[in-house]
Amino acid sequence: MSRGKQETARRSELIDQLKILSEVASTETALFHQEAAAALGLGITDMKTLSILLQEGPMTAGQISRRLSLTTGAVTNLIDRLEGRGLVERQRDQKDRRKVIVSVNEGNLQAGESPYVSIGKGFQGTIKRHRFSRGPETHGSHNVRKPGSVGASAYPSRVFKGMRMAGQMGARNVTQRGLTVVGRDPDLNLLLVRGAVPGPKNGFLVIREDS
Repeated sequence: MSRGKQETARRSELIDQLKILSEVASTETALFHQEAAAALGLGITDMKTLSILLQEGPMTAGQISRRLSLTTGAVTNLIDRLEGRGLVERQRDQKDRRKVIVSVNEGNLQAGESPYVSIGKGFQGTIKRHRFSRGPETHGSHNVRKPGSVGASAYPSRVFKGMRMAGQMGARNVTQRGLTVVGRDPDLNLLLVRGAVPGPKNGFLVIREDS
C-alpha cells in the first residue's frame, strides 16, 4: 500500500473514532462537535478545525479561515493553541515555500485524553462564565449585568462565530496538570493529592503521571 493510501486509511480511521463520540448526540452537527470537543478538552471551534483537517487533509491557514468564516488572525491564534497541545503541526509547503501547511498530529489525537469532569454550574451569564465586568449601578444605568454589544448592524450584519456569551458552564471533561501526590495510605485506600483537584465531591478521577 502506498504512503498516500496509508494516510487516507489512517485519516478514515480517525474520523470513525470521532464519530463514535457522537453516538450519545441526536445529530452529527453542533451536538457532535460539542461531544467530541468535551472528550478532548477543546473548544467547539478547535474541534471543527480538527474535523476539517481530518476530512479534507492538510491546508493553509487561509483555507482554514475561509472554511470557518474566521479572520486569518483568529485562525493563527487557533492554530497556535492546537499546536501547543500537540494536536496539529506546521510544515513548509514543498511547492511554495512561502506557504505553511497545517496538518493533524495524529499520534497525539486520542479520545478520552481528558478524563475529569468539572463541577456543573448550569446556565450562567457572561460575568460568571467569562469574567466580564459589570456596568455602573447608579445614574440610571440599564447595563448592570448585560453582555453588551455583540457586533455591528449595517456591516457585517451578523454575529461573528466564537463570541463569548452566556451558556452552559462546567460539567465538561477537563485535565488538571501540575498536581502533586503528597502521600498515600494503603490500609485506608487513600491517595493524598495537593492542588486544584477538579470535579464535585464524591466524583471520580483518573490519576496519571505527567509526561
